[in-house]
Amino acid sequence: MEAAPRPQGQGIPYSSVITSDVYFSNDKFQEVLKSHGIVIDEAKKTLTIQSNLSKVDLQYDLKPEELQKLMANKVSGKGGVSVDARLAIINEVIGKDFDTKLTKDMLETKELVSLDLKPEVRQEVEAPFIAQERRIAEQQRLAEARAEQRRESERIERDPNAINGREIQAILGNKGWFQPVANGREMVVGEIRVDKALNGTYFMEAEVNGRLLAHSISAKDYQKFLDLDDAHRLKMFDKVFSEVEIKSAHGESLWAFTAREHMAVRSRWGIFRLTLQRMANTR
Repeated sequence: MEAAPRPQGQGIPYSSVITSDVYFSNDKFQEVLKSHGIVIDEAKKTLTIQSNLSKVDLQYDLKPEELQKLMANKVSGKGGVSVDARLAIINEVIGKDFDTKLTKDMLETKELVSLDLKPEVRQEVEAPFIAQERRIAEQQRLAEARAEQRRESERIERDPNAINGREIQAILGNKGWFQPVANGREMVVGEIRVDKALNGTYFMEAEVNGRLLAHSISAKDYQKFLDLDDAHRLKMFDKVFSEVEIKSAHGESLWAFTAREHMAVRSRWGIFRLTLQRMANTR
């Protein structure tokens, strides 16, 4: 199995360059084959199949007699090998791996050949590539999550009413958020902020393990939160919210949410805050 370079541009239809057996040449034939994903390397004595139905290229070693016939410069007469005979050789070489056969009609299109792998072969040869795609997707997901968290941190830093609970270790050292029980599991606290409702009441709200929670606070506590430094804001939140507790942490803080989950929380944040405002106004 080898990832050979994919042909650039459209395939070259066989009849557009070889109009009859008289005008046949092996160079033109190899050009047609290569443009459709059939690559014969005379120096390496290999045949590479690049099917548009597969994620991978498969490479085969050619026997001297197979290579000689595939590279013949004539299709008839002494030493000549017909196109059908050449395709039969290729199909014989690749037959153990592919369900479909290479045909001359495939060489008349402008696309790579449509040769379908046998199911058991596909499962075997594509497994490493599928695993690699999953690793790349996971890396991209983590990169998106980190980028979203950076943007969120920058936004919170500019907001005088808020602090980022994810930065607890940077602010308090070896501390983290945990369930308020003995041996409680670590939790994730995102944005912590204080707000004033339209009816004049005050509340503190926070993103805790992906949920948006809120507790009423006094006007004095509201102003106190605005006046405090980051460390004391976190400690004040710890006192207001019984759902979490600051404890000594081991290692890095827990980053539990993907970019998609984090964005979903952010999209619900505005709705949640508006609901709190309306609830407060009906009291």
